[in-house]
Amino acid sequence: MWGQQRGWWDREDGFLLSLSDALITTNAEAEKVIHQRLPQLVKRVSLIPIAANIDVTPIERNTAQQQLRQRCNFAQDTTVIAFFGFLHPVKGLETLLPAFKKVLTTHPQARLLLIGGVESLALRGEEAKRYWHKLHTLVAELNLSEIVHLTGYLDIETASKYLSGCDIGVLPFNHGMTMKSGSLLTLLAHGLPVIATQHPTPLPDGHPVQLVPPRNIHALADALCQLLNDPDKWNHLSNVGRIFIENYTWSNIGRSHFSIYQKLLKHQE
Repeated sequence: MWGQQRGWWDREDGFLLSLSDALITTNAEAEKVIHQRLPQLVKRVSLIPIAANIDVTPIERNTAQQQLRQRCNFAQDTTVIAFFGFLHPVKGLETLLPAFKKVLTTHPQARLLLIGGVESLALRGEEAKRYWHKLHTLVAELNLSEIVHLTGYLDIETASKYLSGCDIGVLPFNHGMTMKSGSLLTLLAHGLPVIATQHPTPLPDGHPVQLVPPRNIHALADALCQLLNDPDKWNHLSNVGRIFIENYTWSNIGRSHFSIYQKLLKHQE
């Protein structure tokens, strides 16, 4: 702390930050931490947000909807709500499943699709298997086995086609939603209106995400029902999301990095 207070090093990164000519962070939370710890480096910091973690595979929406419902054994007139990302304990699935159960009382045609695997660097081996079993047990206890479908890990193209066949996205993370989420950007890139949970760090102005409190079954169920009841809002959020996501592309990321390198080279001339 003594050296950090003098701006010589950072307690987590040593000299990496203080001896670098430029610092690139992908999110406002990390940027804030750097500003607080090493305020003399503020002018070196650039925020370059991430982009969607999978590309959109070209497919007609009607075709995607039909194929998805056939593969999941859903009726063609169902409305499919999708969660996308690793299935981990912090993702709020224990909130989502009972909330979805409540939704069915007024919207029996709704179906829930959990797209993603369990095992990752954060959840491995037997621990991952136990959580996968826990989710299936919870689905069975809620009598949702015919209505909720867990895909497991999917390749990029298949995951994209599944998302193109869905109607609404939901990300009820326990700690709230930020722009660090590749899952959020992927849902928006596929034209889905999204319901997610609030985080202390606000989302950027103009975001299209409908926010609810974390770990709140009733609030999440109400938000889903309201969106299901309002096709105009559904379409509006979808259209705004497509526009919003245009600022979060890999080409923009490349241009932003290139601009930083150009500035550094000019200073060295």
